[in-house]
Amino acid sequence: MPRNWPERAPGTSKRRSNRLMKKMKLGQFQELGCELVAKVKPGVTDAEAYEAIERLIVDFMEPRGLQFGGGWEGAFVARNDPGSVTESDRAELQTWLQQEGVLESFEVGPLRDAWYF
Repeated sequence: MPRNWPERAPGTSKRRSNRLMKKMKLGQFQELGCELVAKVKPGVTDAEAYEAIERLIVDFMEPRGLQFGGGWEGAFVARNDPGSVTESDRAELQTWLQQEGVLESFEVGPLRDAWYF
């Protein structure tokens, strides 16, 4: 009896089983995140910039189940558990960053694949 293979994964020419798609984080199992780049105001000490990152993680990221990898010069925001960052997460992050006093400027990138970029 022929096997009933699922649809092809987006961007691939091969048909893959759901088990493999889940393992590879493709198709319906794709996970999205966003990049964050910020510039600290002149005169802010390294200790103050580090404390701002701590506040970001403790006050914003952890309560929402998000994780932050990197520093102000370049970071990636993703979910702690399987899943994706949402547009509302991005909007709330932008609002939180606007209220942070140590940043001169920042940019929160669009949602993109968290595993393949």
